[in-house]
Amino acid sequence: MTSAQSVAALARRQYGVVARAQLSDRGVSGATISRWVANGRLDRLNRGVYAFGHRSLTHDGWTMAALLAVGPGAAVSYRSAAAGWDLARARSGPVDITSPDQRGGGLRGIRHHRSILASDEVTEHRGFKITTIARTIVDMSDVARPREFGDLLDRALLLRLYDHREMLEALDRARGRHGLGRLHRAIAVLTDDGDRFRSDDERRVRDALALTGHVRAEVNAWLPVGEPGFEVDLLWRSQRLIVEVDGPHHLLPYQRQLDRARDAALTRAGYRVLRLPAEHTVTEFSTVTDVIRLTTEGRK
Repeated sequence: MTSAQSVAALARRQYGVVARAQLSDRGVSGATISRWVANGRLDRLNRGVYAFGHRSLTHDGWTMAALLAVGPGAAVSYRSAAAGWDLARARSGPVDITSPDQRGGGLRGIRHHRSILASDEVTEHRGFKITTIARTIVDMSDVARPREFGDLLDRALLLRLYDHREMLEALDRARGRHGLGRLHRAIAVLTDDGDRFRSDDERRVRDALALTGHVRAEVNAWLPVGEPGFEVDLLWRSQRLIVEVDGPHHLLPYQRQLDRARDAALTRAGYRVLRLPAEHTVTEFSTVTDVIRLTTEGRK
């Protein structure tokens, strides 16, 4: 394999970008690098980082370019890490990179954060060095708006990326962080009374009925109905009442078909199923409370 072929293979793995040090490691001389820049094979993006054979980069390409520009010890972090883990939408603008020194300061297209990352706070994901889910949540607690932070936690739960043990370890390290209070409150929501909520909406609905003096709901309870059975969001077992808190994906045609079949099976088994749009737990909270209260009273 020629040096050009080796570089092309590397660029394909790195979303179209390469670092000068990587070119040198593959036998590409300084003179050849200059020639490739002159003839357009390499397009300089940042200090010691080039696009190879690409005039237009994807978001991942710019993220990799930022990571390579800062160099060893750097990791994608904050909002860029949240996007990398699919916990938030990718945004245009600077790429968030954390490193233990000032090498990333002042570089074009990079929002640099100086911090020493422990070895267990960094991992590799989709070819990037990136902060772990727990460290990313800690970082985002400092900078995210309240709704943005809540959505991020919900997404981590729904994708089954949240690990409570790792989160507690990260929380212990977070002493002195600006978002520490918010982080404590968020973790309490996820683990209140031993229940494992997949969203704050589930907790809000359960507590709505608890405040009226009725029995507390079981959270994410398993019912052996049909084969293999169903996990339901909130269950009042004695009243045989199920409340499902539906996010936007429940409006999709195939998901609606699955929901109808599931509800029919649960109804045949003697349960009443109420479906509440998640946004109603915020915008129509009193109505939600009244609906559940009246339903449970009628099922005693």
